[in-house]
Amino acid sequence: MDHKFEVQVEQRMMRQAWNAWFFARGFAWKLPVAMLIILVPVYLDLRAGLLGTTSIIFLTFLGIMTLIFVFGYIIGLRRAQDKLAMIIDGRASYSLSESTIEASSSLGSVALAWSALGEVRRYGDLILLGFRGATYSVIPAAQIPEDALTFLIDQARTAGAKIA
Repeated sequence: MDHKFEVQVEQRMMRQAWNAWFFARGFAWKLPVAMLIILVPVYLDLRAGLLGTTSIIFLTFLGIMTLIFVFGYIIGLRRAQDKLAMIIDGRASYSLSESTIEASSSLGSVALAWSALGEVRRYGDLILLGFRGATYSVIPAAQIPEDALTFLIDQARTAGAKIA
């Protein structure tokens, strides 16, 4: 049995989805922990009245890592929002069958085997479909019929996708 439904994704939803994907890897707590580990020896050096070579290297490393983190977040968010802006009204149609998950929008359409789906995750009022290759689709949970969601989860689980 095929399940067909249409969704409309807004900028706010895309921002929530990007936050869920970006921070899911644990970056939200790793950077502050790294800052603490690096800044304690630097503080001790400064209390002694001397900023040593090791402290300068640590601060440089911390600065570079912070810039990479911040720019990675901003660039990824911008790309996600730009892709959504290319889709007319943020509308997409999905068709779920026994063998494929299909999506179509004003940009075109794609049909993928269930094995291409690596993760199905609920984040607030969104369902995130994480495909292998670091791409994802955003489906507002209120816009997917309950039977289609159940079918999607069953097919994803059968294909070995992580369900969260």
